[in-house]
Amino acid sequence: DLPRGGDGDTWATLTERMRATVGRIVEGSEGDVTIVSHGSAIRAYLLDLMGLGWETQLRLATMPNTGLAEVLLIGETIRLGAYGVAPWRGEDVAPGR
Repeated sequence: DLPRGGDGDTWATLTERMRATVGRIVEGSEGDVTIVSHGSAIRAYLLDLMGLGWETQLRLATMPNTGLAEVLLIGETIRLGAYGVAPWRGEDVAPGR
């Protein structure tokens, strides 16, 4: 788990930063929340939610440019509602929600 680009985040620090940031945003909000980030940060956050580490990062496909991921908080349950949805293709966000 080496720093990206030589002096950037490690996967572990990226994951912790995303977990803390998303937690603060959600705790301070009511209703739906939209968070914009880059693909690696989103992947790190989602793998963390699933209890997986950086060594499993290839289990998730690369997020398409401007792709969406939807994380649903239902009571105390966190669920991945959509991943890699590409709105310019006319795909719905979280089909079956």
